[in-house]
Amino acid sequence: MSVLQSAIKKRQVELFGKDPETLDELFDMVKVVINDNLKEIGELRVTGLGLRLIENSSVSVWHDAPIGCKTNWGGRDKNAPRYYEGYTGRIWLRVNDKYSAWTNDLFRGSATHTGTGGGGSYDGQWNKINILFFKAPKRLKKKFIDPQITSYDCKVFLQDFPILQEKVEKEKVWDTLKNNKEEKTYFEKWWNDPEQIELDKEFFELVDKTRSRKVLGPGREYK
Repeated sequence: MSVLQSAIKKRQVELFGKDPETLDELFDMVKVVINDNLKEIGELRVTGLGLRLIENSSVSVWHDAPIGCKTNWGGRDKNAPRYYEGYTGRIWLRVNDKYSAWTNDLFRGSATHTGTGGGGSYDGQWNKINILFFKAPKRLKKKFIDPQITSYDCKVFLQDFPILQEKVEKEKVWDTLKNNKEEKTYFEKWWNDPEQIELDKEFFELVDKTRSRKVLGPGREYK
């Protein structure tokens, strides 16, 4: 384990209490790390997090690589790995207030290796609040904070999570011995802050009172 990987792993364990052994625990660890990063900016906290991953035996290292490892753009370095085992997918984040930092910086130390993305729900769980808020009358917007939703492509390298990697490898061995058909692991999890859920409900109720035709325009309804 490299010095950098050791430092990041140490911080993850200090914040979360252990090294993640499952994807569920990895999800919870990511939330804890992001919250810690937000504290450096101000009185901010995570109010929503979503993670969608699918198992990938060939996660590219063109732009990102496991912590402490080198990237290998286009496989130009013939002596270095071009791929590692892990997961690819998308991550969604929602914060309680506006912030000035680059959103990618909020994932620092989480080992989620974010890529393309930006503001917006990107077909995530928060499409409704995202669409209605930006189409709502100004008088409603003044009563509520911008949803602050961002989303990015992401990669998770198993090498960054040794205990999880060991469990995954053991499961594959057992599947082989039992002649089980190997199926790709699909993982999706969402978390919403209870207080934020109530605020969203309040916003939706106010939107309904103003009539959706006025919010979305003639002949359009949100579904």
